[in-house]
Amino acid sequence: MKTSQIAPEEGIKTQSSTSTTHSEASIFAQSSILKRTSTGISSTFGAAKARYWKIANVAFIIGAGMSFFDVACDVLMVREFYLNEQMKSAAATIVTILLSLALQSIVVILQNIKRKRHTVIKELLFVWTFLKPGVDVYRVLKGNEQQVGTTFTPHTEMVYVRGVELTVECIPCVIIQTLAFVSGYQSLIAVVSLASGILTAATISTSISIELDCNPESRSHAGNFYGFVPLKSLPRTVLVCLLHVIMSACQLAAKAFALALANMESTTAVPVYLVAEVLLMFAYKLATGDFTYWIPIENRPVSIFASSLIRFGCKIVLDFTGIVHVRHPLEFGGAYVCFTIFTTPFICLYFGYRYLSFVSSPSVASLLPHVFSSSSVYGSIITLTVLQFFSFLLFLRTINSSHLSTFITVQTGPQYIASQFRNSNVDSSKVVILAKNRVLWRGVEEEVKSWINVSIYKWLEEKPDFFTEHIKQSITNDLVEDERALKLLRGAGGDEEGV
Repeated sequence: MKTSQIAPEEGIKTQSSTSTTHSEASIFAQSSILKRTSTGISSTFGAAKARYWKIANVAFIIGAGMSFFDVACDVLMVREFYLNEQMKSAAATIVTILLSLALQSIVVILQNIKRKRHTVIKELLFVWTFLKPGVDVYRVLKGNEQQVGTTFTPHTEMVYVRGVELTVECIPCVIIQTLAFVSGYQSLIAVVSLASGILTAATISTSISIELDCNPESRSHAGNFYGFVPLKSLPRTVLVCLLHVIMSACQLAAKAFALALANMESTTAVPVYLVAEVLLMFAYKLATGDFTYWIPIENRPVSIFASSLIRFGCKIVLDFTGIVHVRHPLEFGGAYVCFTIFTTPFICLYFGYRYLSFVSSPSVASLLPHVFSSSSVYGSIITLTVLQFFSFLLFLRTINSSHLSTFITVQTGPQYIASQFRNSNVDSSKVVILAKNRVLWRGVEEEVKSWINVSIYKWLEEKPDFFTEHIKQSITNDLVEDERALKLLRGAGGDEEGV
């Protein structure tokens, strides 16, 4: 069996489920194992499951294509900025692209930190030649296994690479181009590029949420969280995707416009606001004992750095696109996500009010290259935020009602991991805990240790599908009390590296 069953988006199947979940789970729960054939998809889950897997990944293929188009638009905008002597905007756009590539490189290094140097170099070349999105989609659709020495699955790597692109390239470029638009640079190519950036960001945000939710393994192991997309009804599935795109696009457009207006009053307004938002999030995570991210990084300083970076990125994406996947307890929780989405209109209106108060003085207005009227400011913000608000409400009305509770949960990551481990009755589900950062399951560490020592000989003898080389390496020496079992555990295994 492939180790992709231990991806972060996968949880553990609990005993409790609702009648609504049962109807959808019947599609996915025939087996807890997803195998892919040489063509990429296995028949273990059946033709229906394979079809749904392919449909879910179409979003990523579209997203990858739009990413290339958006980069092309950004390059054209750099040229336009230079031709129009807007050097700061051109330089800022170049910096966001380079920063995106640099952070994608960090993800690749973290993923392959235990692998051979030539493999790391090859992966970095994919990043810096802008081929990484396409390569990741290919690997997931082909069904590549998680390789020995990697930190997470190809599927998870794809999600985080797209998340980096969204956080430090798509969203910042939209803000930069909105700042130029508000300053009076409103050419056709500027408008097209801005619209492309907004749509690309909204599509990536939607594809991440929808694809993770439609993942058959996730639904099989964690049907209590994954499964809000009503796959039994194609029209409802399409509507859910469309509503998420509309919500994300409107939230991004409204937030970018409002911050651009605030920047006209003070160039420190935007960074101060963003820093304040992030610091409040960090304080919230530290207060709830939920700061460490789930990625199983053994080095504590590196883990803290990675947690800070990922939490920051997820916060930016949530604030600007309303991505619903981060309602997962291992991310921010449903209540935090809904609070962010519902407060966006008020934040935008506040910045709009500040801008209009600033330009109300004729002496100030005369110094600005372009001044928006109150009807333009309030009309744009209200239209966008109303669309965002009601598309989200309709989104909640369209998804499977059995998963509405996931949008109001305040459960933390450690609480979620502990409850999932304790509520699971099968080893193939319990083993998922080994793919999480050990800091998060210290509360159940003795229980995990006891379970491993009771089961280790059975796994060594029976060699169940979930007992892969990656899982063997995830079982650290201190978790195995029996010396003979430890020697047998370490006696098997290889170090194969895939494409």
